[in-house]
Amino acid sequence: MLVYEIIFFVTDDTRHAPYTIQGLLKLAENGIIKLQFEQASYQRDNRVIVNEAGICSRNFRPYPWSPELLIIEIDTGKQVRMAIDLQDWDQMYSYHSLKNCDIIFKRAYTSKASVVSNEFKIPILPAGINHSATINSLEFKEALKNHQRWNKFQYAIYNPREIWRYLKEKIKKKKQSNSISPQPKSENEYLQSPPSTPYVFFQVEFHNWNNKESIKINKTRASIIRTLRHELGSQFVGGMYFKNGIDPEYADCLTNVPSQRDIYLQFVKEATIVICSNGFGDSIPWKLPEYLQIGKCIVAETLLHKVPIEFSTNEILFFENINQCLEYSKDLLTDSARRSKMEEASKLYYETNIQPEHSVLRMIKQSFEIVHPINSSK
Repeated sequence: MLVYEIIFFVTDDTRHAPYTIQGLLKLAENGIIKLQFEQASYQRDNRVIVNEAGICSRNFRPYPWSPELLIIEIDTGKQVRMAIDLQDWDQMYSYHSLKNCDIIFKRAYTSKASVVSNEFKIPILPAGINHSATINSLEFKEALKNHQRWNKFQYAIYNPREIWRYLKEKIKKKKQSNSISPQPKSENEYLQSPPSTPYVFFQVEFHNWNNKESIKINKTRASIIRTLRHELGSQFVGGMYFKNGIDPEYADCLTNVPSQRDIYLQFVKEATIVICSNGFGDSIPWKLPEYLQIGKCIVAETLLHKVPIEFSTNEILFFENINQCLEYSKDLLTDSARRSKMEEASKLYYETNIQPEHSVLRMIKQSFEIVHPINSSK
């Protein structure tokens, strides 16, 4: 039964938005919504940033990660304009969404959301976990192409200095990549197939961006690798892989598993336990929904961004420090019954709460409950 008519306003975002679009396309396929795509308008000076003191400021940079949806409830004619912001950073928002929407769902949801909500007088709720998706819709692709072309033209007109900044950054990155020697080939050091005995798996990429965030994330992940490798020995598999030269400071963290996607997934699927650490800006890691979908036994760094449906210890064991990570890993290696229960529970959590059509429909229903409460006199 058709319940909603939805217009999705397409932005430049092709990293996070496809998750929402995949959910919408599935709902349309199931006959729950009627869906159409339109280009988002060009949005000048669209980035709002809230600092540690709780002060919001606006700058000229774009913010495409908050696509908006106009939703019409067919039976009642009631409308909601909703934004689903799935970007990694908790301090950034779309000015256009804050001023023009009735409600915002934000993936990087922390206490800063309350500050922004109070200042702009708009409800902001946690969006939850998303993952990558491939969209084959021709209607979406056409709207995206048209929007990107028009958006770049407008941005260049209003911000000509940004063209030079972009070109200088591109030249700088090219010089840096040319000056770094490629990673030495060391195929003999790699495992050719997953071990047949129980093992803990943790594999991450080294980021050589030389900024505060990349330094922090490299150090945290290296500490996990070093501790687990030292304490678990051959029961630990993985490490850190380097797309460019191997940084001497982290050479001891070099992985023993090839980084190719298909091989990596083979080791994930066969792992007894998988470890998950938070992403940039303490964001919810992209690997977490992947592990949940497969149905893995997961030990993860405590999430600092709120999810709408909290996890229990049946689904994931969250560690607050590296020693706790080690302790949980050791306990689970010897407790097959608990591992089995966690594997079943993690897969069920994904199917119920993260599968795109379920997540998107939850946000749609919640938006109507808040914007058009049943007891409202409007």
